[in-house]
Amino acid sequence: MLKFFKRHKVLAILLIIVLLWGIVFMCEYRRSSWYSEEQHIKRLNKRVENGYKNWNYLNGEHYESFKIYPLYEKDDTLRYFLVEFEPFGFTCIYVNKYELNRQFLLFFRKSMYTRGSLYRDEYMCSPYIHTSSSGVDRILDDNGKKIEFVKSPYYLSGNIDEKKYFIECAPGDFICAIKKGDEFINVIDGKRFDPNDSNSFNEQVKIYMGFFAYRGFDLW
Repeated sequence: MLKFFKRHKVLAILLIIVLLWGIVFMCEYRRSSWYSEEQHIKRLNKRVENGYKNWNYLNGEHYESFKIYPLYEKDDTLRYFLVEFEPFGFTCIYVNKYELNRQFLLFFRKSMYTRGSLYRDEYMCSPYIHTSSSGVDRILDDNGKKIEFVKSPYYLSGNIDEKKYFIECAPGDFICAIKKGDEFINVIDGKRFDPNDSNSFNEQVKIYMGFFAYRGFDLW
């Protein structure tokens, strides 16, 4: 076989190209970079509607509507989307590099979008900071009670229409931020920080958003 490929390099290259195109065609391969921000939002609107159509609040009522917003990494790469539900509830969507719409041979079906933790009335979001002992301290209000919310920090801080940054510190740990000039501002406590300074980075208030590599978290 090796001798055949050495003698027939052009034919071998053509066979590889045909095989790759066959995989692309049979699996309906798509790269996320092929789509604009607006196209991603259009695709996600249908998938969120389908993925959360059976989700109800504890009182049995269904959400009224939702809106999708882009979220950027610190280098302005579009990597996430925020889904803000009405009257309350929010989650984030992770954008994978590619999608396979059909299973073909050893290539399994894979979505371009992975849904994250869904915060709602029975599972509220509680911000925290990391301690020097690798633990976490929950943020407390003036009465010493743990702060919890079911709308996103961007919404609650009045920054829902600003360009929003979602900066990962460690798996599941994220800073919700906006940018003023060249400075990042944490929307939860309003403090400025430098994402390239490890000390400043670690001291920031964060929220948890879990993205799990299981097929059940794929958004179709």
